Amino acid sequence: MHTMLSRGLIAAALLGMAACGPVAPPAAPQEATAPLVTQPPTATATPMAATQATEAAEPQTQPAETNPAALPEIELVTPKPAPIIQQPVTPTVPQPPAPEATTPAAPAEEVPMPQPPIMTDDVAFALNDLASRLGVAADAISVVRVEEVDWPDGSLGCPQPDMRYTQALVNGTFIQLRAGDQLYNYHSGGRRQPFLCTSKNEVLPEDLPGEMRGNPGV
Repeated sequence: MHTMLSRGLIAAALLGMAACGPVAPPAAPQEATAPLVTQPPTATATPMAATQATEAAEPQTQPAETNPAALPEIELVTPKPAPIIQQPVTPTVPQPPAPEATTPAAPAEEVPMPQPPIMTDDVAFALNDLASRLGVAADAISVVRVEEVDWPDGSLGCPQPDMRYTQALVNGTFIQLRAGDQLYNYHSGGRRQPFLCTSKNEVLPEDLPGEMRGNPGV
């Protein structure tokens, strides 16, 4: 009975398998690594993948190589400002103007200059005489000039009316004094002491020729 039951189960199993189709043989063991399958890119690829694909598809333009011997080498140099050097300031010293060339003038004729009067006996006598006439002190009278002369005659440069004089040169002195604003002239010569001349025809040293006048201030 058990044998019959077992046979019936086996038969039922076989019938079921026949109804399902042929039974595939057991799969062979797979290799360690599956072969790589390359699939063409589809429209649904990611943006980065599409960009990389586009860049790979487009040819890259390489700059044309130039021959360095064909073109001159140009070096760009940026100009640098020149350094400012401060020079020491030298003070300018004004130069005196150059003397102009002038024609030397002819030497002027020497004119005797009046010298300070010398206090002689004749001058002291004239000062005392005038001081007594005016009633003043002698130091109130100043000496203007004293000059040695050669009078043309015996009148000593102070002729009086209706008087005759020897016609010969007489060496003497002309003394001029000042008292206030008034001038007083004293004449002397020969043996005659100085006297006050009041003649209208008085002869002064400047009325005589140059050779008849001595050194002023004598």
